[in-house]
Amino acid sequence: MNRFKELREERGYSIRGLETQIGINHNSINRYENETRDPSTATLKQLADFFEVSIDYMLNHSSCYIYAGYEMKSFTFKIRENYYKDLKEKGFIYFKDNKRYIDLNGLLGINGDALGIVLEFARIGRIDALFNKKRFPSDKEIKELDDDLDVVLTSELIDNVKNAISE
Repeated sequence: MNRFKELREERGYSIRGLETQIGINHNSINRYENETRDPSTATLKQLADFFEVSIDYMLNHSSCYIYAGYEMKSFTFKIRENYYKDLKEKGFIYFKDNKRYIDLNGLLGINGDALGIVLEFARIGRIDALFNKKRFPSDKEIKELDDDLDVVLTSELIDNVKNAISE
């Protein structure tokens, strides 16, 4: 089973509407959805990029990632399927200009730099994980902490931020 139809419908496209957006023939899209034809690797990448999901997620091999941006600054979070569906159901996921976004400020109930707070907590979590090993981290591992964060947004991370804000 694949998630092509679910992803297409989430964006509000008919099969022909999707054809005009991405340039893949509507008959091919229909066959991909009905699993009577497999897309090429290049087509899989094109569809995954368009729908902002991992190829594994799209092919239903795992509940890997769905990507959601933060509209106020250029940043994209990875969200696991179950948490994404919960956020979407609660109204914290929205679409604008054919992109998926998360309302971090609404989720945290604050005005201001919600992204900065979440990123700092994610960084702290990485530091804690690094120093919880039974050895001292290498210089390379420490340096990697200063690189751009690849953040998986989880309910635990959001709960930690909410608890810190409320104190």
